[in-house]
Amino acid sequence: MLSELHKCPTLFATTEGSVAVIGRMTPDAERLHIIASSAAGVTCAAEFNEAQLTSIKENANKRLNWERFFEELQTAFNTGKVVCNDPREPVVCNFSVEGEHCDFRLEASAIDGQKIILDALLGYHYAHTHPKDVEKQLEEATKREQEVKVTSADLEKEEEQLNAIIARSKEQDAINAKRLEELKAELERVEAEKRAAGSLEEYEEDETALCRTRNPLGPNKSSKDVNLELLKLVKSQFINEPDGEYNNVVRPLTTSEFQQYTQSFSDTQRQTLWECMQKLDDWDYDVFKLQRLMSGDDHYSLASQHNGG
Repeated sequence: MLSELHKCPTLFATTEGSVAVIGRMTPDAERLHIIASSAAGVTCAAEFNEAQLTSIKENANKRLNWERFFEELQTAFNTGKVVCNDPREPVVCNFSVEGEHCDFRLEASAIDGQKIILDALLGYHYAHTHPKDVEKQLEEATKREQEVKVTSADLEKEEEQLNAIIARSKEQDAINAKRLEELKAELERVEAEKRAAGSLEEYEEDETALCRTRNPLGPNKSSKDVNLELLKLVKSQFINEPDGEYNNVVRPLTTSEFQQYTQSFSDTQRQTLWECMQKLDDWDYDVFKLQRLMSGDDHYSLASQHNGG
């Protein structure tokens, strides 16, 4: 039925009672839509699916096939043989096939039937007066249809591939879960055997010992020893307020004490440290010299720097 419905053009007719009738397929191309509108503006309409059209066709003539049915429908519209009573409930729009009537029962509708029929007539007229524009629109629609088909086919392939990947992932997850349970069972068995043999506790202690981080300061120390005299010298370079709250641990020298202290050093290490600190804000500040001064060597790790780092 649908193939013959799709071949059927939009049909127009005016009955003897001045009732305008239009017949065309619905936008979803699944049903036949018939609208009848009187000169007074009263509209009746109905949509007919395949089952309803089959009933109408067989009531008229059981031997009537779909091709003949739509041919007779077009002939009735084109030759003015469509009969429709004045649109009042119920309305019967019919045409004859071999003396039998094909009756389409319409119901009152709130749609503007006259406007629908007029717009359809204008569209029909435009298609006949501007065939190239219509052909161009049809070509563009056909092109879009092909693009949509290609995109749809690509998406279907992608969906199949993704479904296959999901299926494989689920299978692998099941395998992995099974393997995990086997390994857990094996681990429990091995631990039970070691526990029975009395070696599990020793093994755990050895493993803990291997994982423990060594303290480079030694087992009984948490920090390096601090040379308070050197720290006082460094602090005095930047702070000259001995009574500040931040001087509770290391009290810096006063300005006069600091000047006297830095004029003559009795300790070579302190003098070298002072010379390094003088270049603290310069680009050639020598961190390696300071490292050698404090630890004796700049190539060993903290564990080997017994004099600080």
